[in-house]
Amino acid sequence: MTYPHELGARAACHGSDVDAWFPELGGMSEQNNQAIKICRTCPVIDECLEWALHHERHGIWGGTTPTDRRRIRAKRNILVEERWVNAS
Repeated sequence: MTYPHELGARAACHGSDVDAWFPELGGMSEQNNQAIKICRTCPVIDECLEWALHHERHGIWGGTTPTDRRRIRAKRNILVEERWVNAS
């Protein structure tokens, strides 16, 4: 599985403000909705989403929110690999 940073310049978000991909607690903002729109144009959206399903609990990845990914994980019986999850 390709790590998102290895997707590099091919990703539509390359060079964008990282904050747009990490909604503040309490909900989505217009900036986050714009990030999802950018994701939907990305040539590596599938690879990004696949990574996020296995490694990311926070942020917008592959055009999905954390809630979207929880639903997909439940349907596909995927667990997040704990070594990639930051202890909070």
